Amino acid sequence: FNMEELSYGALIHVDPTRAVTFVESHDEIRPYGGDGGDKMGMIQDKALAYAFILMSEGQPCVFRQDYLDAPYADPTAPADSIDDGWTGTPLKPFIDPLIDARKKYAGGTTSYLSTANKSDLFIAKREGTETKDGCIFVINDNMTQILTNSVNTGWTQGTVLVDALNTNQSVTVQSGGMAPLSASNRFYRVYVRQSAL
Repeated sequence: FNMEELSYGALIHVDPTRAVTFVESHDEIRPYGGDGGDKMGMIQDKALAYAFILMSEGQPCVFRQDYLDAPYADPTAPADSIDDGWTGTPLKPFIDPLIDARKKYAGGTTSYLSTANKSDLFIAKREGTETKDGCIFVINDNMTQILTNSVNTGWTQGTVLVDALNTNQSVTVQSGGMAPLSASNRFYRVYVRQSAL
């Protein structure tokens, strides 16, 4: 997938106040569906998609099946110990911290910041509001590499940015607001000002 496509063209870019975002729903994925064939939906890395919708503008919806049960359709029946059409580990442990970060930091308009590795690395800033400090979220869909891109954060030199999901990860903003922001392969980070924690 070309991650740069997330920066334009969707309703969240045109009119985010009217956009409802979702990763999948019961209409999109129906194992053993009655429509004459299985609707497999996404087959991997749904956590990356949830990172995108939960940090972006718009009203995100979390599919109950992904959150509490199993996020993926069985490729063939039965492919897991329970023949229910679903397989995989619930995404609740990934989704809950993203919901918390959204509530605390992700407010205001969005600026797309990526300048390098655009096909694999998505970096965007939520500018913040009177009640939310703002954040920069980084999503890396590269299969094997940690990717980094130095971007203009809009924050002042010396500001310490911390990953709100793993506060052991930090970086200091350099001259001109520049900071090298990264995410592990097939994962994401939500950078916030350390002073906002």
